[in-house]
Amino acid sequence: MLENDRTDLDEESLDDEDCKRLERALLARGRRQQRAQLRVRGMLSPKEAARFSAIPKRTLRRMRFAGQVLALSIRGVRSCVRYPAWQFEPDVLRVLPDILAAFGKHRAWQAHDFLTYPEPLLAGRMPLDEIRAGHGADVLRILSAATDGGQGAY
Repeated sequence: MLENDRTDLDEESLDDEDCKRLERALLARGRRQQRAQLRVRGMLSPKEAARFSAIPKRTLRRMRFAGQVLALSIRGVRSCVRYPAWQFEPDVLRVLPDILAAFGKHRAWQAHDFLTYPEPLLAGRMPLDEIRAGHGADVLRILSAATDGGQGAY
């Protein structure tokens, strides 16, 4: 939780400077969390991902820009691209392009969070676990509802 967290206040009680300070603090916290996530085990550099998946590095890059694989990075830090290893499991790789398309370009972190956090539309189960269990169609079925903003987290 942020020091002096004022997220419980309604918008009208915050002046412009308070809003700007809160926004900066939230963005900084988000960047710290992203950096930490990129360092966890199973986050692969492009070279490691190519070796792990047996997909050439150039092909992975093309797949990344075509929305076929998930690549995470910190905005403005091009040298820090990481590929979650779990996406190379056949069942996950099969549905991943549809998931990435639903979130749209430049929303890789939201797609990652959708896949790796409990989802209310799946009775609190994690979409990644559901895909691994052979329920990829169920995940795809709730995708438009999950990405329309109604859930708030994505």
